[in-house]
Amino acid sequence: MKIEYSVLDCSFGKVTVATTEQGICCVSFAEDAEKELTHRFRKAILANHENSLHRTVVELLNAWPASAGKAAELPLHLVGTEFQLAVWKALLTLKPGDLTSYKVIAQLAGRPTAVRATGTAIGQNPVAVFVPCHRVLTSSGKIGGYRWGTPLKTELIEKGKTRF
Repeated sequence: MKIEYSVLDCSFGKVTVATTEQGICCVSFAEDAEKELTHRFRKAILANHENSLHRTVVELLNAWPASAGKAAELPLHLVGTEFQLAVWKALLTLKPGDLTSYKVIAQLAGRPTAVRATGTAIGQNPVAVFVPCHRVLTSSGKIGGYRWGTPLKTELIEKGKTRF
């Protein structure tokens, strides 16, 4: 598999966007883009090359949260286990602005008793913001953790005028 990636500036800081021929496989706010991609896609051929889909992702991030509804139109190429894919697809059913809990996502993924495993799968989401893992809170309504830091999660929630 060939992956094109670029590190670009957006309203949330530096973002790495990676794509395959099928679509977006990674949107990350991690510091070391190539290291993350190499770890996640061990057999892929990486090419540091910006393309139009990368620029579209940045445009949508810069227009966030007004662009949240358009995120569903993006071509995604999610790579994970069957369970991870079920969890990430459950996240994609959330309407822009909605918040939910890990328990609800576990139920939507068809594994209502796998709440902790659901949290782990959410934490491994490779496509920040567009697979809206930032909209998942603890059952008590607290922010909880976020792979790219709780300040960013808080900012995304506040900008999105979300509700629980």
